[in-house]
Amino acid sequence: LVRLRKQNKILVYGDYHLLEPKNKQLYAYIRSYGNEKVLVALNFSRNDVTLSINTIRPKVLINNYDNLKITDQNIELESFQAAVLKLEE
Repeated sequence: LVRLRKQNKILVYGDYHLLEPKNKQLYAYIRSYGNEKVLVALNFSRNDVTLSINTIRPKVLINNYDNLKITDQNIELESFQAAVLKLEE
């Protein structure tokens, strides 16, 4: 994770935009820096959660599970799953 932050200025200097602030199970935000965007999504519950995204080709940078379910414009996080994705439009 430290190496990822050092290699991607966006994770340090990017603007922060919280997604779904009222959702207690999910902590998700987008960092944007120049024309780059990164999504950080953390599921803090025992239940699966779905997060809607508006991107065509998210690239997984970090994922604490073997798989990440990405369907159409949704990301499905399993219980206690965490993922960092680079977003491309």
